[in-house]
Formats: sequence, structure tokens, C-alpha cells
Amino acid sequence: MTDTAPSFRLLPGAPDSPVLLHVPHSSREVPPDVREGILLDDGELALELDHITDSHTAEIAAVAAAAAGTAPWRFVNGLSRLVVDPERFPDEREEMLSVGMGAVYTRTTHRAPLRPDGFDPAPLLDRYFAPYARAMTEAVAERLAVAGRVVIVDVHSYPTERLPYELHGEGPRPPVCLGTDAFHTPPALLDAAR
Repeated sequence: MTDTAPSFRLLPGAPDSPVLLHVPHSSREVPPDVREGILLDDGELALELDHITDSHTAEIAAVAAAAAGTAPWRFVNGLSRLVVDPERFPDEREEMLSVGMGAVYTRTTHRAPLRPDGFDPAPLLDRYFAPYARAMTEAVAERLAVAGRVVIVDVHSYPTERLPYELHGEGPRPPVCLGTDAFHTPPALLDAAR
């Protein structure tokens, strides 16, 4: 990734497909200038990336797209969520701020310091978070304009054991988790996914 190239890719699917596979956490890439601001040594950083990366989800999305009757579009983050987490609110609305894991993480999965006290997240938000959010919004708007609807499928993975940073990690950890909500998920879509 360079300053002129985006840190994400929108991979086209079928022109009329309403489906957008969103892969936000599959990368382990941390640009060198961002790496300089992380307190962990190389071994500690590798371990943290093992804990926080949704490994192989980009490959899973690619296989799913290739196997689909109508190819979905894919929006894939090319950077680690240790750079910015594009699925977090960039302000006080984000509940994960309470454990140092807002849009820019200041703590690790085990709640150790990731960045120095007083770290200013604004440059990372401006450089990575805002362009990502704009591009994702544009991708959704374009699918809506073309197909009349949008079905966003976030492709995630999670560890089999709860990590210390998790605020809502109790309960079962099934092999497949369908994350839904009453407002965004029509019952027919949930039934089809089941």
C-alpha cells in the first residue's frame, strides 16, 4: 500500500448483483510508518496479529464468490485492523473504546499497551478510516442504484476461546455464527442463511 493507492479493494461481481461481501479484518499488513508507532516488538506484534486477524476470510470470500450463481461484489481491506478498524465508530459512540479498541486501537487483545499514552488517532483516521468509509458507502449506494437493494455479508472469523478484550464474548462459539439484527436483517434472509 502506498499513499497514492487505496488500502482496500472493491472487486467487481455480476453487474446486477445486490450482494457485497465485506472482508474487513483478513489482512496482517501494517505499513512501516504505522508500525513505528506500535509499542510491541516483532514477536509480540506477530502474536497480536495471530489473535486479532480474521485469517483466511479473504480466501473464503473469494471461493464463495467463484461458486455463486451470481457473483457477489467484494470489498476487501488490505490493511490489518491494527492500523484502523473500519467497522468501529471513530468517536465516543464506540463501546470498544472502553478497552482501548475503538477505530484506532491503543490496547492489545490482552489489554496491554499497543500505542503510547496520548497517541493521536486523527492522522490514521484521516489517512485510512475516512477513505475506507467513503468507498464502502459509495459501493453500497452503487449496488442500491443498480440492483434496487443491497445485501451486505460481513465475512469474519473468531477464536474458539474468548480473548480478554471481548465485551460480549460469553456464550457458545458455534462453527458458523449468523450475526443479525431486527432492523437490518429481513426474516426471509435469515431463514435462507440458516
